[in-house]
Amino acid sequence: MTLLQPATPRVTKADLVFEELRRQLLAGERKAGEVLSTYALAEEFGVSRRPVMDAVARLQGAGFLEIVSQVGCRVIVPSVRDMHHHIEVTTALNSFAAKVAAERSTPAALDRIQAACDELDRHVADGDVEAFDRANVTFHRAIVAAAENPRLEALTEQAWDLARFFRYPRPPEMLPQLQQEHRDILAAIRAGDGESAHGLAELHQSHAKEWAGEPEPDTR
Repeated sequence: MTLLQPATPRVTKADLVFEELRRQLLAGERKAGEVLSTYALAEEFGVSRRPVMDAVARLQGAGFLEIVSQVGCRVIVPSVRDMHHHIEVTTALNSFAAKVAAERSTPAALDRIQAACDELDRHVADGDVEAFDRANVTFHRAIVAAAENPRLEALTEQAWDLARFFRYPRPPEMLPQLQQEHRDILAAIRAGDGESAHGLAELHQSHAKEWAGEPEPDTR
């Protein structure tokens, strides 16, 4: 394959390689532990190795790949401890976003959060787990957007990408409880109660550690 669009002064070849590899990783097209040759990737995308190396370095920094000397790179195989570390970060970001959203939300922002919550209600009633997962992201994005902090939005998007890549095994029977927690978070945001919104969001995010399982013993 070749890159889907030409590079421009604002969108470099490295950007295009990064976005395509990121898409493949999130879609599960590149498997955990898979070794990727930078030479093969350059040929696949129809570019030189330099844009590939730049894209790989960015994906390493984002937590998707690890550099393998004289080979190229490898898709990471996340340990349970890796997952727990990531969950701690996403919990901090999302609970902070809920607190700030309670302090800054406009009526329009609250309407967007409510619309996402209503959609989640429909998917719980239908038992549609995949649709619930998509709407869940929309709900939490609406909360982050309500905080009106572009840097927070960027950091949270990065964290959500890695969460999608890790694919935490959420039990379907948890959907009604998770949705009640969504309603509680929204109620606290509507009430302007930042501390309650923070605590409820923190509790909501903490379930992921249970789904990931117990971390491996630390042998250090």
